[in-house]
Amino acid sequence: RTAQGPLASRWQEGGLEQRILALKTCIAFTARAVDDTCIRLFAERLRPRVFQAGTFITKRGETGDPMYFIASGSCSCTLFGKELERLQKGQCFGEVSIINLCKMRSAGIPDSEARSRCTRGADIQALERCEMLELRFEDAWPLIRLAPNLWFTLEGIAKRRSLKAPSPQVLHRAPP
Repeated sequence: RTAQGPLASRWQEGGLEQRILALKTCIAFTARAVDDTCIRLFAERLRPRVFQAGTFITKRGETGDPMYFIASGSCSCTLFGKELERLQKGQCFGEVSIINLCKMRSAGIPDSEARSRCTRGADIQALERCEMLELRFEDAWPLIRLAPNLWFTLEGIAKRRSLKAPSPQVLHRAPP
């Protein structure tokens, strides 16, 4: 699960402007008009990653850090083998864990305990070659307070996804 191919060099070496442009197409930054200064601060912290088709980017139960913004490609979000959502360019995932980590750390919960409690709720698999921009908690933590619009959008995305996710009992129920 490491960066591969031309994306790593294209987006890291002088690619700040490309990362900014990618964030400006991401719903997390556009829904409530995060200002350009905040977008730049986040873009400076992003790490480009490439995942080939078929690669699991995240697995249910893994530590929930980092979150990802999709710069190109598409992914499938599954829970117990059932597809919950198709994700594509301009979307993000992993926001639930980042939000929960921020809340726990703000409440004074030690980092190691917070991380052990924030795990992935679903599997995310690349359906094709995907270019991602990775945001780690330690990079998001000092910035998230500067961008309340982003925080509220991420909370909204997380809430929408949690409402759509069926319970494990429903997923394992035998058909009538």
